[in-house]
Amino acid sequence: MKNRLVAVAVLMTFSDRANAAEAVSWGQYMLACMVFALVLAITLSVRNQRVEGRAAKILLAGLYFWGFTFAAMTTLALIYHFSR
Repeated sequence: MKNRLVAVAVLMTFSDRANAAEAVSWGQYMLACMVFALVLAITLSVRNQRVEGRAAKILLAGLYFWGFTFAAMTTLALIYHFSR
């Protein structure tokens, strides 16, 4: 069941019909922004020397992730709005 859900999510993310319907595939940009935010959040939380403990670093990584994701999605929304 888990493998099927992962396969469906991947197919929906990179759907040819969805990409052909739009001039720019915004879904792929959003996915790239989220992956970039995840890598950046993990890197910053691991390198932070003031935070001690694994649980605190995981919480800090989540905070960084959502902050960077929100900033990236806001930027993409503004680009999308002004490009129309």
